[in-house]
Amino acid sequence: MNINFSSLIISFIFTGCLSSIPTLQERKESLFALSNKDFTQVNIQTSSFPLFSLQKTPNNCKNKDLKVYIEGDGLSWITRTTISANPTPITPTALELMNQDTSECKVYIARPCQYINSNMCEDKYWSTYRFNEKIIQSYDEALTNIKKDFPNNIKDIDGLGKLSYTWQNDSGELSTSPNYTLTESDVDTKVWVTASYIDKKGNLEEIDSNEINRRNTKR
Repeated sequence: MNINFSSLIISFIFTGCLSSIPTLQERKESLFALSNKDFTQVNIQTSSFPLFSLQKTPNNCKNKDLKVYIEGDGLSWITRTTISANPTPITPTALELMNQDTSECKVYIARPCQYINSNMCEDKYWSTYRFNEKIIQSYDEALTNIKKDFPNNIKDIDGLGKLSYTWQNDSGELSTSPNYTLTESDVDTKVWVTASYIDKKGNLEEIDSNEINRRNTKR
């Protein structure tokens, strides 16, 4: 009888790798163990995916700068050729970065299908469709909802005009949309937004945000 020992060894190694991966519940428990006790789970409903988030009480952050940390790809692949059944990260890198931030007002948002089960979740959305229109739209809607929950009102005694937005990095202008989703090209660059308007006396007013520095970190 011929036995292919190399196949057996590979099979045992692969099975061992799978058994060492924490379950979804264990990964979620690990996240809550890392999170600050002042943060609670808030599921943000969008037209496509529900998004898991950790937020402080909104009223404490009214009219204050708010920083949003969006999780990376997480556990998208088990091996180079095997897609994970669930993309929830083993180590929530974005949360670890947020924990290092001493700012009072901040929000953690996971990628679609991380920490939350949904009928929309298919493995293509954390492999070949990672930047699909539905993914980007879910972020856009989530950020719009967060802005409503964390109001930051600009006031001008001369009267406000229509706000315009300019997103920039070290290389130049990125977007003029009210919202901007960081991409891979923004890694290791500083990104900020300038809100501008013409007040009722005809003066140009500009307000710059704090810089966002997306660092390249390992999951």
